[in-house]
Amino acid sequence: MTRFHITTHGCRVNRVESDAIAAQLLAAGWEQAVLGEAQIALLNTCTVTGEADHKNRKAIRQALKRQTGPVLVTGCAINISAADYEAIDPRVVCVEDKAQVAARAMQLIAEGTGPGCGGGQAPGAEGDRPRMIGRQAAGDWGTGPETGGQAPRATGDRPLAQLGTGPGAVAEGDRPRSEGPAKQGLVPYGAGFRTRSGIKVQDGCDNACTFCIVHTARGPARSEDPREVLRQARELVGAGARELVLVGIDTGAYRWGDTDLASLIELLLDQTDVGRIRIPSIEPQSVSEQLIDLMARSEGRLCRHLHLVMQSGSSKVLREMGRHYSAQGFLELAQELRRRVSGIALSTDIIAGFPGETEDDFEATMEMVRACGFMRLHVFPYSKRPGTPAAERTDQVPPQIAAQRAAQLAELGRELAVEDARRRLGSIESVVVERPGRGTSESFHELRFSAALDEGELVPMRFDSIDEHGCILATPL
Repeated sequence: MTRFHITTHGCRVNRVESDAIAAQLLAAGWEQAVLGEAQIALLNTCTVTGEADHKNRKAIRQALKRQTGPVLVTGCAINISAADYEAIDPRVVCVEDKAQVAARAMQLIAEGTGPGCGGGQAPGAEGDRPRMIGRQAAGDWGTGPETGGQAPRATGDRPLAQLGTGPGAVAEGDRPRSEGPAKQGLVPYGAGFRTRSGIKVQDGCDNACTFCIVHTARGPARSEDPREVLRQARELVGAGARELVLVGIDTGAYRWGDTDLASLIELLLDQTDVGRIRIPSIEPQSVSEQLIDLMARSEGRLCRHLHLVMQSGSSKVLREMGRHYSAQGFLELAQELRRRVSGIALSTDIIAGFPGETEDDFEATMEMVRACGFMRLHVFPYSKRPGTPAAERTDQVPPQIAAQRAAQLAELGRELAVEDARRRLGSIESVVVERPGRGTSESFHELRFSAALDEGELVPMRFDSIDEHGCILATPL
């Protein structure tokens, strides 16, 4: 049996795309294995920062050292600089089009490719932008965060702080299942996949934040046909998924004809039996009246949690980042969400030490975090990404100062996480069981419980207490 190992760096979009690739290989009779025991290693790269590129190269060298077969590399970094990666070693094979990755892997194995194999582009894929895999033939699963293209989420490129309410908190969609129902065809659900299943509904980005190159790597914003999203949702729900996570590079920019994100979600709620749907990340300017109203009246089937991307609490810094809102506008949106959606939880991304950020700018960010009452922060010290306007600025904040500011934000995030958890004591929320004794609530808190429950179940639980680590202890009802 052919064995493969796949490593994913970067955002939730990458994670779901990797799930799609893995599902295709599993359906072809392949088997997942640890690095060193596989005939082929696959790496899905991120290129959001210079540090991300460094981690890509480190992972490739590790794979080359631990196995003798080819290393197939795809993802955003390949769309920017494939030649640089191919030059690492003759066994490195770069594929730009993720829809071709599984087929290219099968081709390499069928050809008996081993040490000394040549690099190259998947046949017919040269120069192509990454495509929406879901638009291929039925069974070729669409894939796909989080994240507005700004914040890495998956293994290999975690932020400084992914702050929940207990030790080991992980980002949305990153926790694989240890057990579960057997795979059904190409449906990425069951053993080896997450209990909270992702569907990529959107790709690309029309924004051009000055610190980000993802809009170049991913291309312009484009959306998936709602009929294809509905098909995937029905198959996942039929396979046992109780939570669906709608992911994209700029998820809130979803539009297909007259169908925007709110109407897409309403379609899924009306035409499937899904327990609940989560929007993992959204840009502030994309939060519509219709979306707020749907969240307020859906009784938890659309999770009352938003990862509302802020990046800075200083209007000056936001302008220089190329963001499309002011600090005051962001605060007013957060207040409106809390006023209209009872019990809503808000989390966010923040970059500390952006070029030109003064102490006053940083204090404004700290104050904004407090005012919004976020229950989780993803904090990133600014890291230069070559090829972006921000990297060319002469007023770079010294790395040690950026690190100090990030640490202060992380500590504030821990305090706010516990405060939000305390406010919820005695309340009841639905929880997806992700592994024995652990689950994720509607409000995106990680909970511990003693009951023996099957992974994937969606169970109402009462928030009872908080342990010494800040983790919520809950009782299933």
